[in-house]
Amino acid sequence: MIKASQLLLAISVIMTALQCRDLGIAKNTQARITVFVHWGETPIPEKKVELMQTGESKLTDGSGLAAFIVQPGSYVIRVYGINRGGPVNLFVEFNVEVNAAESRSVDVVDCIPCV
Repeated sequence: MIKASQLLLAISVIMTALQCRDLGIAKNTQARITVFVHWGETPIPEKKVELMQTGESKLTDGSGLAAFIVQPGSYVIRVYGINRGGPVNLFVEFNVEVNAAESRSVDVVDCIPCV
């Protein structure tokens, strides 16, 4: 016959295992969107990049990169002051969809000689 203390220990072990599993899943629900602004091989720093759904914005770093940690879903990335020939665009937008524990990159060409 199983003693009450053995039963409680078994329940405790199962509950702990379930909690650890749940915590592990929670850590992997986020995704990453990385934006790379460049002209050829030259990264472009100090470009404003905005995640429209949250309003979060960042400037690209010295490597031309700006990264956002997000929940899985569909997002619009807006990058300001990008040259495409002719007058500088106020902004360009890119649609990005990410799943849990996934990374997506957005490649933005900024035509420096087009100014």
